[in-house]
Amino acid sequence: MSTKRFFSAVVPMTAWILWAGPAVGAEPRDIASADALFRSAKEAMARGDVAAACVQLGESQRLDPQVGTLLNLADCEERRGALADALGHFQTVTGQLKADDFRLPFAHSHVASLSKRVPKLTLIVHAPSEALEMRVLRDNVEMRPASFGVALPVDPGLHECILRAPGRVDARVSVTLREGDAQTVELTPGPKVAATAAAAAPAHPVSNEALARRTPALAYGAFGVGALAITTGIVTGLLTTSAASTYKDECRDGVCTSKGLDAASTGKTMSIVSPVAFVVGGLAVLGGAALVWRAKAGPGANSVAVAPLVDPRLAGAFVTTSF
Repeated sequence: MSTKRFFSAVVPMTAWILWAGPAVGAEPRDIASADALFRSAKEAMARGDVAAACVQLGESQRLDPQVGTLLNLADCEERRGALADALGHFQTVTGQLKADDFRLPFAHSHVASLSKRVPKLTLIVHAPSEALEMRVLRDNVEMRPASFGVALPVDPGLHECILRAPGRVDARVSVTLREGDAQTVELTPGPKVAATAAAAAPAHPVSNEALARRTPALAYGAFGVGALAITTGIVTGLLTTSAASTYKDECRDGVCTSKGLDAASTGKTMSIVSPVAFVVGGLAVLGGAALVWRAKAGPGANSVAVAPLVDPRLAGAFVTTSF
C-alpha cells in the first residue's frame, strides 16, 4: 500500500499540502487505518467540521507518522485556533523536510506568521524553602522548574495557573491572552491552611432570632409527618383486623384456603407496620410540639429532647427536659 496521502481543499490565501511523504525515523504501525482516518478527515474538512478533521488527522499521525499528515494537522490546528499546537507542528515539519522539498516554503511562512500571532506566557514562581514539594499547573498541565522564567507559547484565551504546596492554600492566577500578547504570571504559595481555616470561621454564630424564624416551618413539617404516620397506623390497624377476621373464617383445624393464607400473610405484615407507624407519628407530633414550645419560650428556655422507646411488649417515647 502506498504511504503517500493526498488531501485537497480550496481556502482563501493558502492551500493544504497535497502530498504526504514518510516521516524521518518513524516506523509505520497501522498504515491502513491511518489512510482511512486521513480520508475521513478530508471529508470532515469539506463539510466544515474542522474540529473532527483535526482529531482524525492526529490519530492518523499517531498510527502512521508521516510528515505530510503532520503538515496537514498543523494547518488544521491553525484553522481551529490552536495556534500553539499549530506552531509546534510546523516547526517539527521544517526540521524533517529536505531543503529542496516544495513544501518547505509553505511551512516556513506559517512558522514566521504564527511566531508573531501566538501569545507567550511566562511563569515566575516565588517559593519558600519549606515548599520543596510544590506543584505548578498551567491549564491542568504540570510545569516543571525548567519551564519557569521562559516565555512559552500558548493558545489565545483564558489560562489558569495554580501553585500547590504542602500545608498551604492553592495560589491561583487567571489571565486572558489575545493573539500576539506576552504576559508574565508570578505565583507565590498561599497562606498556611491553619491560619486560613481560622480566618474563614464565622465571626458570629447563627442568631436565636434566625433560629426562631426557621422554627414554624420545621414544626409544621413535623406535624405533617406525624399526621401521615398516624393515618398509616390507623389504616394498617384496620387492615390487620380485617385480615384476622378473614383468617378466622377461611381456616379450620389448621387447614386454610388460599384466601386464608393470603390473609395470614397480610395480617402479619400489617401487625408490624401499624404500631411502628403510630410510634413514628407520635414522635413527630411531640417533636413539632416541642419546637413550638421552644420558639414561644424564647432563647432562655429549657431544652427538650424526644427519643423513641423500643421494647418487645410496648412502643412509645421518652420526653426529657434539661434546666
